[in-house]
Amino acid sequence: MQKINLLDNRIYRNLIILSLPIMCTSFIQMSYTLMDTFWVGKLGTEAIVAVGIVSFIVWFAESVVLIPKTGIEIGVSYSIGAKDDKQFKIYIASSITIGLFLAFILGCIFYFLRIEIVKFFNIKNDLVINNAIKYLKIVILGLPFVFLNPIFSGIFNGSANSKIPFIANSIGLFLNIILDPILIYGYFGFFSFGVEGAAIATVFSQFVVTVIFLIFSFFNKKILKGLNLFSNFSISISKEVIKLGVPIAFKSFIFIFISTILLRIIANYGQSAVAAENVAVQIEAINWMSVEGFSIALCTFVSQNYGAKNYKNIIQGYKKGLRIILSIGIFCMLFLFFSSTYIINLFVKSDNIQTIKDAISYLKILAFSEIFLSLEIGISGMFNGLKNTKTPTIISTICNALRIPLAFLAYSLGLTVDYIWFVISFCTFLKGMLNYIFFKKFVKQFEFNL
Repeated sequence: MQKINLLDNRIYRNLIILSLPIMCTSFIQMSYTLMDTFWVGKLGTEAIVAVGIVSFIVWFAESVVLIPKTGIEIGVSYSIGAKDDKQFKIYIASSITIGLFLAFILGCIFYFLRIEIVKFFNIKNDLVINNAIKYLKIVILGLPFVFLNPIFSGIFNGSANSKIPFIANSIGLFLNIILDPILIYGYFGFFSFGVEGAAIATVFSQFVVTVIFLIFSFFNKKILKGLNLFSNFSISISKEVIKLGVPIAFKSFIFIFISTILLRIIANYGQSAVAAENVAVQIEAINWMSVEGFSIALCTFVSQNYGAKNYKNIIQGYKKGLRIILSIGIFCMLFLFFSSTYIINLFVKSDNIQTIKDAISYLKILAFSEIFLSLEIGISGMFNGLKNTKTPTIISTICNALRIPLAFLAYSLGLTVDYIWFVISFCTFLKGMLNYIFFKKFVKQFEFNL
């Protein structure tokens, strides 16, 4: 499939064509958990909470994946812009090696500490704990694919060929949609695995996605031809991959850690509040998944033009990209606010009245910060494209950390869970504004000015 030439001046066209498959791929990756939640939700609130707990743990694994994924995305796109094929191969070999090593280490940690990890979430229900442990044990088997798939996506996205990850992940999602009800409820004569069925369906689907990526890579003469993980591995490039990726992974990890602490505070409001947060967060992900996809496209665009020293395109990409980002944020704000009641009732059983009420409240309150969420994620992509992954990480870490004392204060004052949602929304506003301000200051050091 033909890749997009990001070095010409058709900026709107290039950004949109590159970003649309990435956005769709992001939705697909989100949909794995969403489909599990949809089908598992029919088993009851306990099952939703169990899957939600493991989702946080998988979220942590996915944050670690960002180390090789970010490094390879920036490295590959920069190498293409600079027309350096040797460096292109080295980035691929080094990133894959780092990814497989991290998957092995993380798998060992999750397996041997699985009971302690699940109990950390302060859940008292034994059924929820047992279901979460069973689900986690199966998910651990799929960790190599959890790492390899984003790395391959990074290779193709960095090469401005975002259609391949979309095709591979679409096939995986379609397979997961078919397998979920069959394995959870035992349709067509299959054994009913319950919550474990959702994990089996997801892991098998991710394995298939990896196989598809390998097939596409085999037919792509530039990626696998002459690639050797040992001879092409470079310590210096590995250090650069880690240097670029660690801040992004750290930002994601800290966000997960803070979200976990926040979940413990929310748990004080009852099981319904926890279930509501779990469902609403995945629905709210419509915005950040959309902008995340566009952010990756912006990163690739900026990085390729940075490698080619095409500064005029970077300036135009910033201005036009910002307009698209804000448009996405406004759309998601209106969508979440006005359709929250209908959406929540699709995912939560009608007899869970309090869960429905809390989830609707979450979406309506968070809707007002969606514009700033878009601003934060989009500008972070531009930072990344200019090989500055530290600044957005510092901003995100400080603002997200602020959620904990503010949320604890709200709980200590006896305020309702709605005020926790207000805290989250306020901190998102801060992240968006600070990223915008500091990016404008950062680019003054270059040969171009915004």
